[in-house]
Amino acid sequence: MFETLKPILMNQPLRILFSSSNKNQEVVRVEIKWIDDGRKYYQKAEYTKTQVFHHNFEQEELLAIIEPFTEMFKHVTVFTSTEQSSIRVSKKGKVFSSTKPLPTPLKAFSHNRKKTYVIPENFQSKAMVALNIMDAEGNVFPTKRDKYKQINRFLEMIEDVIDEHLTPPLRIVDFGCGKSYLTFIVYEYFTQIKHIPVEMVGLDLKADVIDFCNQTARQFGYDQLHFEIGDIAAYNQNRPVDIMISLHACNTATDYALYQAIKSKAKVIMAVPCCHKELLHHGNFSKVPLIGNYGLSKERVSALLTDNVRCALLGAQGYKVDQLEMFDLSHSPKNILIRAVYTSKP
Repeated sequence: MFETLKPILMNQPLRILFSSSNKNQEVVRVEIKWIDDGRKYYQKAEYTKTQVFHHNFEQEELLAIIEPFTEMFKHVTVFTSTEQSSIRVSKKGKVFSSTKPLPTPLKAFSHNRKKTYVIPENFQSKAMVALNIMDAEGNVFPTKRDKYKQINRFLEMIEDVIDEHLTPPLRIVDFGCGKSYLTFIVYEYFTQIKHIPVEMVGLDLKADVIDFCNQTARQFGYDQLHFEIGDIAAYNQNRPVDIMISLHACNTATDYALYQAIKSKAKVIMAVPCCHKELLHHGNFSKVPLIGNYGLSKERVSALLTDNVRCALLGAQGYKVDQLEMFDLSHSPKNILIRAVYTSKP
């Protein structure tokens, strides 16, 4: 990868993103940005699952700083002022690269500038306009900035584990999609931000929800996004799935969603369970009075145990599993997001 990357780095890169980290590696993502706030320099951010470490360095140090990362990651994206280049390494060690022009020129970053998000503020997202998060020009309304950040955080969690060797078009299923518009935003992220063609299906039990979503998809012109009425438990998938999303599927509906994902060998699973009732109602906490005597403690311990069992079962089926903190997009309490990537090695 490094030899392919070196000529690209000669063109004054403004942003460099390393992703698809090696297994059991502490650093899961690296971002390097060219900063111009009076003094010009690069800033490196190394992300672990729980922390981020920053380091500033001079332009002449760039090659030496970057070379180790080419052994630690399978994918790198480089942005110059006018182009975006992508380099990935396949499972067999083959290196693939591509370059395309940017729709708008990129400028050097400054600490006086706003944070760069996966969905940038000048991006005209039809879904975010419909959610009243942005206006038609891509300006985020001040009262909706928290929700805007939450949506971008979810997309970052997807971006961290996208396996670039997946063969487009990707097939994505969203179980229990509802009317949240997040399905539409994920579709926009892949097709308009990442420029990866997808075929996306949303499933929900309510006919009025499905009618509304299909009408909205047609209105937006999203011809590879459609919605179906159906029960997660009975859903019959006759094709493989690349990414399964399940946000706030209540109680055992989450388990049916995970079962469907395992059955179809979904390569990436993004699930935020809620309403953990099964173990709460059937678990016997009488021998643990420190927990069982207090309803709220019993409820929370039941939820944690339920999610840990789910993670263990996914691990036994060949998935690398993480638990991440996720804020509910409607009410903002903290939830656990289960992120699983299929490795085929239990």
